[in-house]
Amino acid sequence: NMIVVLSAEHKQDILYLNEADISIVDKFCELTISFLRKGEEAKKTMFASAAKKLEVQTKVVESAVTALAFLFVKAAKLNLSVQEFNDSLVTLAFDEQKNKTLLKTYEENKVALRALQSEIDFELPQFSDLRWRLDVQLATRTCRDQVNPLFLLQLDTKDANDSTETTVLQTDFINLKHLATELQNALDTANQVYYRRVGRNI
Repeated sequence: NMIVVLSAEHKQDILYLNEADISIVDKFCELTISFLRKGEEAKKTMFASAAKKLEVQTKVVESAVTALAFLFVKAAKLNLSVQEFNDSLVTLAFDEQKNKTLLKTYEENKVALRALQSEIDFELPQFSDLRWRLDVQLATRTCRDQVNPLFLLQLDTKDANDSTETTVLQTDFINLKHLATELQNALDTANQVYYRRVGRNI
């Protein structure tokens, strides 16, 4: 089974809801979904308004909403079942009524959250093509028999609108070799069983 693994910081941020009335938890769920739909631009006024009504600091509202947003988005991305979502809530030590409120919010917004996640994921540039050329300077007027190889790289990426952006890079052999080594290390790490197990729960 897959679950959402909440960090110690996330658990601390949601701690306020542990002692809150169920109506407050319900309000925070609504606020979280609204925040996810409207984005960063709306959060300042949303959090300040909610904090004023609840008579708490804005930071308390922001932290709790951010933690809940992480929970809902990750659960939707993993396409968690009811049981898996409930298992993810165990470490929060909420009562049954609050767990039901969180589950209801997740189930009602799961499809929309998955669509939102897809949009967020695709906003990152996507690899399209890579071309390279090796230039070698054999000598200069002041220094003969000098070999100075340089690699020219042309990297093409595509954005969410399928527009291509071209970036030209220049590097020497030492830096290129270091880059290749680091990328290979990252691939080797990603293929490890432990990494895949952890990755499913992030």
